[in-house]
Amino acid sequence: MAKQPDPQLKIIEHSSGLEVVEKPATRSPKQLSDVPVIDSHWLRVQEFLRSRELAKTTIKAYAGELRRFQEWTPKAWHQVTRRDIERYKQELQTRPSRRGTPRSPETIRRTLATLQSFFNWMTVHDYIVKDPTLLIELPKSLPAVSKEFQVEEVRELRIEARGNNKLQARDLAMLSVLEHGLRASEAVGLNIEDYDGERLHIRVAKTDSIGTVPLTDKARSVLDAYLNWLMRNGFEVTPESPLFISLSPRNKGKRLGYHGLYKEFKKLAELCGIKNAHPHRHRHTFATSLVLGGMDSAKARRLTRHKTEGSFARYSQKALDAEAEREFLERFAEDL
Repeated sequence: MAKQPDPQLKIIEHSSGLEVVEKPATRSPKQLSDVPVIDSHWLRVQEFLRSRELAKTTIKAYAGELRRFQEWTPKAWHQVTRRDIERYKQELQTRPSRRGTPRSPETIRRTLATLQSFFNWMTVHDYIVKDPTLLIELPKSLPAVSKEFQVEEVRELRIEARGNNKLQARDLAMLSVLEHGLRASEAVGLNIEDYDGERLHIRVAKTDSIGTVPLTDKARSVLDAYLNWLMRNGFEVTPESPLFISLSPRNKGKRLGYHGLYKEFKKLAELCGIKNAHPHRHRHTFATSLVLGGMDSAKARRLTRHKTEGSFARYSQKALDAEAEREFLERFAEDL
């Protein structure tokens, strides 16, 4: 006689926050003791993360914040109160991080904002009755400051890339793309078809900030040289091929990943002696150069693909500061 398939699992949620998955009562005690226990805390978190259109790095950050809160309290989500959130906020403010350093107001704000987003989602979907974060006051956010590279630092990075015969073509092309304000995740997501010879087409981006970015003559020349290098070295060059590839022995020819780009960039920066360098600083540099060059912020935002003036304000303020300083020196430097 053929073996009958197992019936569907039954899931029961308890106030402890655990969902017990069990077979029907016809199972023996021994069989029931082998049934796995699933943490419903994390099932809800996973559902929440799947419902959001977020970059992988943002999803990882959200998951980390929610995991730390989950470890802090044994309560189920529906048992968490406003007092719990206030106590957690106080602990964030008074206890050092795992690195032993005090948390900045911005870090605490980001943690609480993650909890607010999650509990609001839980309320909207009727998983909980009352949002415990509704009246929680977030620490005031410090003004965002742009962290652009100096002109000589950009030049040194290019020189260092040219000095590596093996990676020269790819790394120069990678730097040229980053210098045009692309996020690292956008750069590694590019396919060859996304470069039309004059501009880059960003089809997948954070917060849906898709668009096009025109390239300078120098950048186009560097990208053309890189594509020729790919063909000369036998790499696949089709419209759907990744623009930037890994050259490591293990992943040679495959798409260069976010962490791969970050690692290669850090290597170049360390060789140049540039501290606190990361790819996103090129985005700051690009945005600042646009407004310092006199471009209207609305037009500059079309190139950086910032959705709101508020998110672009740090660069507009820098241009305004520079203009104010220039006019002051022109008018009053000799009178004071």
